[in-house]
Amino acid sequence: MRGLEVLAGNPQAKHRLSAGRGLSHAYILSGPAGSGKHTLAGLLARALVCSGRGEAPCGACPDCRKAAAGVHPDVITIGEAGKDISVAMVRALRSDAYIRPNEAPRKVYLLPDAHTMNQSAQNALLKLLEEGPPYAAFLLLAENGGGVLQTVRSRCEELSLTPLEFSILWYLCQHRGQVVSSEALFEAVWGERYFESNNTVMSHIARLREKMHEPSRKPKFIKTVWGVGYTIE
Repeated sequence: MRGLEVLAGNPQAKHRLSAGRGLSHAYILSGPAGSGKHTLAGLLARALVCSGRGEAPCGACPDCRKAAAGVHPDVITIGEAGKDISVAMVRALRSDAYIRPNEAPRKVYLLPDAHTMNQSAQNALLKLLEEGPPYAAFLLLAENGGGVLQTVRSRCEELSLTPLEFSILWYLCQHRGQVVSSEALFEAVWGERYFESNNTVMSHIARLREKMHEPSRKPKFIKTVWGVGYTIE
């Protein structure tokens, strides 16, 4: 899969998507706000509707361009921000899924708040995941994958995402007491070669230090990282 450089951090998810296994018909993208769920969902939607040659998304075909602009008729968002996805919405989705795509090879349904579906709505979606038409694809976004029924999760490929700064903290935690080069940190956290200035890494470290003074934003493991003697050079 091409274009993964737009997703900051999350090297594990990038590795899975670039392993050459092809795209799944259904994904659960789980993670807190700021983890890149919407960025990755947009990229996957473009890849799924891409009609170009070679690795998707090509970025040049009409389907890629329309999906990137948010005007592709075969990329359909279910629900509104801040509102639960009801069983009626899922049933309407199920009916629409059996209508063939307008333009693209596939029809992609994006559910930005999949964790808001109640059990009835998720069971209605489950049948579609199991027996839906081969051209239908589903992108379920959830703050916590555990909010989605196990039966639904078992029919999807789940990609767990983390905010970039948490990935930095985790790396530092694993190397506590050691001297850590900014190049090594960049490559480990971004999942690609270090090619920017130290300002890229250090700006995130500065934001982390600021967050240390915000009591509501202190994950427990931050305390295991800060003050353990690491050095970034």
